[in-house]
Amino acid sequence: MSQPQILTKEQLNSWYQKIKTGNLSAIGEVYQTLQEKGYDYAAWAIGVATGDSITGNGALEFMQTVAKDHKQILTQARIDSVRRDMALGYLAMLQKKLNDGQGGEDITYQEMFIFHEEVLKKNNLDLSYW
Repeated sequence: MSQPQILTKEQLNSWYQKIKTGNLSAIGEVYQTLQEKGYDYAAWAIGVATGDSITGNGALEFMQTVAKDHKQILTQARIDSVRRDMALGYLAMLQKKLNDGQGGEDITYQEMFIFHEEVLKKNNLDLSYW
């Protein structure tokens, strides 16, 4: 595993705005760029964002199964909200690492847990959906 490229504040802000204001394809584009820059989490997350990998499809099917167990309907709009918020959470965590002098490092499991928990809570879902 190689060291990821150090990102700039400008890159992160640009991607954040692209995801926040763009269509869902922007999420996959940003993850693809991050993957190319050596960010391993992005390589996994792109599958969930696009739903076109075995692991990504598995994660989406798991969320639907949990919703069914909770007697909830997980609409496409809600799934898309989670997708967008997860991407924004990841970028925010990378921004925090850059600000803390840890630029060029991908997120740890603990950091991933933090923003996953925040995103699920924001979307009125509990951790069992993860």
